[in-house]
Amino acid sequence: MDASRDANRITTLLGVSNVDGTTPVTVYADPVTHRLLVDIPGGSGTVTSVSVATANGFAGTVANATTTPAITLTTTVTGILYGNGTSVAAAIAANFPTLNQDTTGTAAITNALKSATTTVNVSSATAPTVGQVLTATSGTAATWQNPTTGFTNPMTTLGDIIYENATPTPARLAGNTTTTKQYLSQTGTGTVSAAPVWAQIAAADLSNGTTGTGAIVLASTPTLTTPVFTGLPTGTGVASAATASTLVARDANGNIYINNHFASLNSVVSAGGTTVLTIASARNQVLTGSGSQVFQLPDATTLTLSHVFTFNNNSSSSLIITNAGGTTQYTVPAGGYVEAFVTNTGTANGSWDFHSLPPGTVTWGSGTTGLVFNTALTTTPAISAGTSSAANPSFIPQRGSATTGYGGDSTHLYGSIGGAATFTSTATTFSIASGSTYQIGGTQIAASNLSNGTTGSGAVVLATSPTLTTPTLGAATATSINKVAITAPATSATLTIADGKTLTVSNTLTFTGTDTSSIAFGTGGTVTYTSNNLSVFAATTSAQLAGVISDETGTGSLVFGTSPTFTTTITTPAITAATNTSINMNAGSYNTIQTYTPAAAGTATLDLSKGNIHHITMPAGNITVALSNATTGQCFIVRILQDATGSRTVTWFSTIKWAGGTAPTLTTTASKADTFGFEVTGTGTYDGFVVGQNI
Repeated sequence: MDASRDANRITTLLGVSNVDGTTPVTVYADPVTHRLLVDIPGGSGTVTSVSVATANGFAGTVANATTTPAITLTTTVTGILYGNGTSVAAAIAANFPTLNQDTTGTAAITNALKSATTTVNVSSATAPTVGQVLTATSGTAATWQNPTTGFTNPMTTLGDIIYENATPTPARLAGNTTTTKQYLSQTGTGTVSAAPVWAQIAAADLSNGTTGTGAIVLASTPTLTTPVFTGLPTGTGVASAATASTLVARDANGNIYINNHFASLNSVVSAGGTTVLTIASARNQVLTGSGSQVFQLPDATTLTLSHVFTFNNNSSSSLIITNAGGTTQYTVPAGGYVEAFVTNTGTANGSWDFHSLPPGTVTWGSGTTGLVFNTALTTTPAISAGTSSAANPSFIPQRGSATTGYGGDSTHLYGSIGGAATFTSTATTFSIASGSTYQIGGTQIAASNLSNGTTGSGAVVLATSPTLTTPTLGAATATSINKVAITAPATSATLTIADGKTLTVSNTLTFTGTDTSSIAFGTGGTVTYTSNNLSVFAATTSAQLAGVISDETGTGSLVFGTSPTFTTTITTPAITAATNTSINMNAGSYNTIQTYTPAAAGTATLDLSKGNIHHITMPAGNITVALSNATTGQCFIVRILQDATGSRTVTWFSTIKWAGGTAPTLTTTASKADTFGFEVTGTGTYDGFVVGQNI
């Protein structure tokens, strides 16, 4: 059967024998139908049947052998097919030197790595596991191994960068976590690099012409915020002389030349509070309003010497200045003005110097008048003679229309201030300051200078029946005060009544005794005579009475009666035996049951001073029994009740002699009790016996 051919038909290497067994027949594969097409080289004839002979490693079947045959080829060869030009067989290692093949015909990748000059054999003794890497063990061998430290990933956080450190091993550079933009910076030695770091760009990092140090200036006319000049800048707007300039600089002597300087001002309306100043407060403080206000100076340690604050009191009340600790330093009156200078900054309170100016109501007059008050201070002014001081000031009131003297108002003119004060007055009344000495014509005022009736000598008495306040009276015959006769002593005597006290006598009272006698009256007390009995005194307790008795014995309340009933415990009494004498113990605390409920593994301490009957209820565990306040000869019993579980044990107090020589075994039955008796035979020694068990 003749097959059509085109460029897409590929001739196979398969060949079959012709009928003569010698002439080869070429077979083509149809790429569309995938059928094998036989090319008959010339001649003509008719094919009546097609079959496939099994030979050279191939076999096959034919469908529709006599009409439209469809040939299917199969092979019995396993592995890679290798053709020798005549037949096909399984390829062996010798046929393909680059492949490694076992005897079953299964191909495998060679265990070798090859380069242009070296072959490295890979050991296949063990199969690699996840995460292993191929590691050279020599110049011609390699094996699978776990990664060494150098393969560990050091990164842990967002933004990390890996770099090689000096070890050398991979190292981690943590990312920049600040809010400032930073850049990788690295400076080598010229031959060796260095570890990178995060840094901002500095002037030293720039090479395009920088000068000076500090922050980078990126413009020829920058706006500089609080720059520090180590020298005087030059150029327009800078001057140290008294000329207009943008910047002011000190001259060689540290001086600054200005026409005026404007300090900040803070105005406060008085509210009776405190204005706290700091180093940042305005220099000038002004107070307005009608109330007083406190201004607290700053902490002096935050200031420099000569720091100044001014206080202008435009209110109608006081402006009080305190230091940082709240202590008043200066009070500025209404209309006053003061400057405060700090002279010591070693402590928070510091030291302050104050310089005040006269208020607006005072002006300087001529050389002869001095200070002049522009408003009258009072219609009856007073002048203190002598040197002016804070306690005794000298001042000049308003000068009126008079043309003589050194000040005064239209009514009172004053001739001099300091020394002996002289004055004239046309007023009907005037005041003289207490404690001052006033003279008339250089002589102290005397009774002869008065015209309204004087009597006697000495100090002036201005009435025949004056009302005298705390006078000092001399002795006189038949002298009486307000109908009370006073008998003059032979020489002298003193009657003293304490300030604010009253002496009242309702009957004749005579005091006699020696000079060393004294009587002390307590609050609310009443005089009691020696002939009185105790009923005149207030109720007295036994303890109070025992305090004044010197031969009492014992303590507590008094006992009255031959057969007293004791309502409280008598501690270790000494009772002298007598005929038919007995002590009733039936109603005492020694018959009172003392109960104990110790904790598990705890201790029940029996207080023998409280009684002789002691009941212990066992807890959910074992306990220890101890004693306190035992008395030799005392007998007592102990009852021990097991809890609802039972089997609890007891560790007894030490030095017990048990009957029979052996301590009894405690009943372990739940909710059962044992009772034991004891006698105190000495200090820390006891006899013990069983009263009853399993009760």
